[in-house]
Amino acid sequence: MEIGGFSIRQNVSGVPVTEFKFPGRMIFRAGTFITVFSGACSAELHQPPAQFVREDSDRWGTGPGCTTILCNAKGKVSRLYIHVTTFV
Repeated sequence: MEIGGFSIRQNVSGVPVTEFKFPGRMIFRAGTFITVFSGACSAELHQPPAQFVREDSDRWGTGPGCTTILCNAKGKVSRLYIHVTTFV
C-alpha cells in the first residue's frame, strides 16, 4: 500500500487542530506498524520509514472531544487502521 501523501489529522470538537503528512513514495506491506511521535520526543526517534517525529507540535491531542483519522492523499478518510497511544 502506498501511503505517500496520506495524513494523520486530529480534530477537537470537530475543529481541525493538527496534521502530519507522510512524505511521498512510501510503500508498506499489510501489517506494517508506523509510529509518529510528537515533537516533545527525542529527535533520535526520527528513523523513517518506521518512525517519524513531527516537529510542528509538542504533543498529540487527547480527550473525549478529540478524534484522530487517517486520510488518503485526496483528503478522504482511509479504511486503513490507526491506533493512538498516549505516553506520559
